[in-house]
Amino acid sequence: MTPSPHRANFHRAVAHHRSGRLRQAERVLSRILAERPDDPDALDLLGVITAESGQAERACTLIAQAIRLGGPTATYCSHLGAILEHQQNLSGAIACYRQALDQQPEDAGILWRLGNLLHRTGQLNEAAEHYERCTVLAPTHAEAWFNLGVTLTMLNRPADGLRCYERTLTLAPNHKDAHNNLGILLHASGRLDSAVASYRRALHYAPHYGEARYNLGLAQQQQDRLDDAAATYRRLLADWPHHREAHNNLGNVLLATNDLEGAVTSYQRALTFDPQHAEANWNMGLVRLLKGDLAAGWRGFEWRFDQVRSVRRHGDHPRWAGEGLGGGRVLLWAEQGLGDALQFIRYAPMVEARGTSVVVECHSQLVPLFETVPGVGEVYPIGAELPLIEAQIPLMSLPLVFGTTLETIPAHVPYVAVSEERKKQWEERLLQFDGPRIGLVWLGNPNHKNDHNRSIPLDVVTPLLEIDAHWFTLQPDIVAPDGMISLAEHLNDFSDTAAALGQMDLVISVDTSVAHLAGSLGCPVWALIPFAPDWRWMLDRPDSPWYPSMTLYRQPRRGDWAAVITQVRHDLMEAMSHSRRTFSTPGVLTASGR
Repeated sequence: MTPSPHRANFHRAVAHHRSGRLRQAERVLSRILAERPDDPDALDLLGVITAESGQAERACTLIAQAIRLGGPTATYCSHLGAILEHQQNLSGAIACYRQALDQQPEDAGILWRLGNLLHRTGQLNEAAEHYERCTVLAPTHAEAWFNLGVTLTMLNRPADGLRCYERTLTLAPNHKDAHNNLGILLHASGRLDSAVASYRRALHYAPHYGEARYNLGLAQQQQDRLDDAAATYRRLLADWPHHREAHNNLGNVLLATNDLEGAVTSYQRALTFDPQHAEANWNMGLVRLLKGDLAAGWRGFEWRFDQVRSVRRHGDHPRWAGEGLGGGRVLLWAEQGLGDALQFIRYAPMVEARGTSVVVECHSQLVPLFETVPGVGEVYPIGAELPLIEAQIPLMSLPLVFGTTLETIPAHVPYVAVSEERKKQWEERLLQFDGPRIGLVWLGNPNHKNDHNRSIPLDVVTPLLEIDAHWFTLQPDIVAPDGMISLAEHLNDFSDTAAALGQMDLVISVDTSVAHLAGSLGCPVWALIPFAPDWRWMLDRPDSPWYPSMTLYRQPRRGDWAAVITQVRHDLMEAMSHSRRTFSTPGVLTASGR
């Protein structure tokens, strides 16, 4: 059957449009509409061509007229939706695609486009439904699988997201974003080797893919492959020299190798591009504290509150700046770990001396101990209802208020105490163990982000147990190995731990709260410190200005705990050969491995 001249002209216009001959198509359509101004197909196609020529408003008018004359067909509504989407009228575009889908509910293309808009407008559950329907109708639609993976990940369904990325890569093995996103999910689940492999595959297909290279550096850093991480960040910065996070993280890697000057240079570069970069400013503060420049360090340390994961409480009260309050209450609140609170509660008497009544909010385990600190009036566990206060300050900001330098650290120990009743209980409990008593802590909190560097494998520690002494575990959640005596059943709170420490001739501990507790009690304590130490232990020195009774044993190389234990064993045997109870004077013991 021969088409009518009118339809033949329309098909000619369609052919011109498909071949990119827009002017020819527009002329043919104009002739058609001159004869039949109510032809909806011609109006629709002219609207599409007009939009492609940059006349969006006229295009919308033409296609809206086509819809009025020919009804809301899937084609007309989809065309209008695409134009509105290009104009960023997302709600209008969604309405058009919904109308189109009503006419053709099995159209995978419409489902795909509507899903994209729903995703962009935050309607994630509905977007996921449309992507899923699209993948059922078009199971080889790789981008639908990919976007479904992104949406499900954002809906906190990582396992389903991972499955979608794997399906995407089956269909499109060179899909760089799917490789990268798969790596992110593997990374988040702790499967670092697999994550690294995914990031590398993304980079194989896109060598200058900055996000994948940055993620690779993060994974290598978390694997403790610091040389590889540094090389990855440097390669990224060669392509993206303004990448602030890469400069900052390169600084972190260099800091972890004790390359302080290199770390400072990297942090400074991050700050060149973003002077308000919270973590880089904070890291610069940590480096200054590590180097002993406390005045500058405390100022940088305050940037911790500008970071995403910072602890912020009591902001509805004024920040105490050291002024006298005529006896009014100032709240000192613990913001981080137990050890941090123990280290900085020492400032309470100085706060009271400024004419305040000191209220402390701390971890529940520390309440009985902090009630014994001079200058402390009231102590409450975190979360408890507090009395009326005039001002507040986090404990770790007190050194800034008091302008603490290395020479003015308040290091009068002990500044926590144990009740006489509890002290007597522990004296009686351990009376049977005559001879040297040594408390040992070889593991830190496994949830601490740096625990893999500060905890020591048990088999590395066991040579110490060959020394003739009574060895006690000082951790309530650790089963005592052969050769040690467990105190776990008696350690109900930190007051019990403090009382137990008071009965030890020596405490040997990794960098954890027990080391701080022993130091705050004035007990002899040998602290075992990683090669790249926390800022408070500084570098090189064998003593701590914070704790006069503490001696520091440092790793000579990253991860080399065996050398530390060998030195501790040597010094312990040396000390015991002279006096069975003399372990407390820093700098006297031979500690060449520190």
